[in-house]
Amino acid sequence: MARAWWVALLVLLAPALALAADPIRAQVDRTSIRLEENVRLTVTVSLDARTTDQPDLQAPDLSAWELVGRFESTSQDGMRGTATTRVDLLLRPRRAGRLEIGAFTMKLGGRSWRTSTFAIDVHDGRGGSPTAPAAPQAGVPGEAPARDAFVAWEVPRAEVWLGEQLEAALYIYVNAELGASQITLADVNLDGFWSQQHPRRAGLSRGEVVDVGGRAFRRQELVRYTLFPIRSGALKLPPARVDMMLSEQWMLGRGRSAPAQRTASPIAVEVKPLPAQGRPADFAGPAVGDVRLNATLDRTAAQADEAIQLTVTTEVDGLLQNTPRVTLPDLPGFKAFPPTEDETSALRGERFGGTRRTTWLLRPLKAGRLTIPALRLPFFDPASGAYREAATVPLQVTVRGQPKPGAADDVAAGGAPAAGDAGPALRTIRKLDALRSEGRPAYRSPLFFAALALPPLLLIGLLAGDRVRARRAGGAAARTARRAAADARRELERLRTGGAEAFAGIARALLHYLEARFGEPFNGLTHERLAARLRALGVDDGTAGDLLAELENCDFARFAPSATRAGELDEAVKRAGALVGRIEQAVDA
Repeated sequence: MARAWWVALLVLLAPALALAADPIRAQVDRTSIRLEENVRLTVTVSLDARTTDQPDLQAPDLSAWELVGRFESTSQDGMRGTATTRVDLLLRPRRAGRLEIGAFTMKLGGRSWRTSTFAIDVHDGRGGSPTAPAAPQAGVPGEAPARDAFVAWEVPRAEVWLGEQLEAALYIYVNAELGASQITLADVNLDGFWSQQHPRRAGLSRGEVVDVGGRAFRRQELVRYTLFPIRSGALKLPPARVDMMLSEQWMLGRGRSAPAQRTASPIAVEVKPLPAQGRPADFAGPAVGDVRLNATLDRTAAQADEAIQLTVTTEVDGLLQNTPRVTLPDLPGFKAFPPTEDETSALRGERFGGTRRTTWLLRPLKAGRLTIPALRLPFFDPASGAYREAATVPLQVTVRGQPKPGAADDVAAGGAPAAGDAGPALRTIRKLDALRSEGRPAYRSPLFFAALALPPLLLIGLLAGDRVRARRAGGAAARTARRAAADARRELERLRTGGAEAFAGIARALLHYLEARFGEPFNGLTHERLAARLRALGVDDGTAGDLLAELENCDFARFAPSATRAGELDEAVKRAGALVGRIEQAVDA
């Protein structure tokens, strides 16, 4: 009896298995739970719809688990000729400890496939063993919350890294005996995420018929997003309200209709901060996702008076805006001119990515075989949970001939005419027979005495003016420092009604406050140098760390369409104002 439901699972999967040729897949939503919690096991088969061979599917021994919920769905893709069956199982552990979910195996047409195995840590909750936070029901529901229609979020996992891509889709389920029309989705407030909405996909107008809690529902995708969390901690996919008209379905048309409103339950997503362990010193962050660098030259051999074009392509499986720009190291053999840049970002299938092409013109400064060293860019790989580095290969350039300095260079070098060059002809200077002066001698003129006295007087006036200006500047600097906090708060208040660019304004206001308060430049400093300088000025580590975190939040949020929400912006303004007050207290203490 304990394995009877597995036999039922094989029966459910068998029709789709007979139709396709792709591997079988399995996944779990988490690997650490408490004894009273459930783990969701998803088994998916997507195979060729034209095959008539019967596959041999073997399920693992799961006697340590109790089945508490099940959802099955089958869909067909006529364009690709595939049939896909998905089964979601809610499993509750029968005991604490490290339990295993074994591999499913399948044989078809002389080939065999094997899914992954999973080890689940089950804690009884009474001892000191760590317990994982309860994961949301990220997949489709195990039972229908309403008999006629309901709405539900679906995400593949409930825990992601800061800046990691996350797919989220909102589905509507309508009882197969009913029809839904005039479906309207209210605004979805995705605060805490940078979001990219997917275009409407073909073939979703009617959806697919699925079984939910023993009832047939038509499942239709309403909207799909690619999300990037812009802050760590607990975030939520919000309640999403849908208005519609539900009607009875008769053979000759629709029957009675009535308005209906359904709201999807929120889904919690835990966002982990990027780890400090293993973080490279030059990690400018938050570059999250696979990054690839490629460097090319328009030529590998050139004359000394010819320019060489270096192009570096940065490809990112993630937010391009979060990926730092590649900078050139010192190139002793070249003079580098300011680069040009071209950026594109778009959905690539189900993933979001971007490409940046940066081009420099290099002028050789000497002849010979010159080397452009490898360029490097560290990034965080969410798949492995570790920092990695993208790098180009060193490039070689052969330069022939010697660079020809311009005429201006010759003059600057003090060059003399070459030997044999007589230069311009000089005319003979004729001698005057006599030089005579009439009238008073020049040294007795009033202008002579004025010329002697005026320079010292001017010098004394300039020195006195410098002292006056220095005294005024010192007083102005002191007044500016005293007004810095009040000016920053007024500037932050004006930003409350701004849009997405207001977050960049918050960062500028904080940096302007620091420069006015301490009388030195802060803009352009790396976060490490900025924190070190604040500590030297008397700001404690906690306040300095919170300031850096707020600057990072502003850098994330200014790329997020959802960041224009008044609530998110208002909270950022409050946090920035509180930071100004804390810095004032730290400096005055």
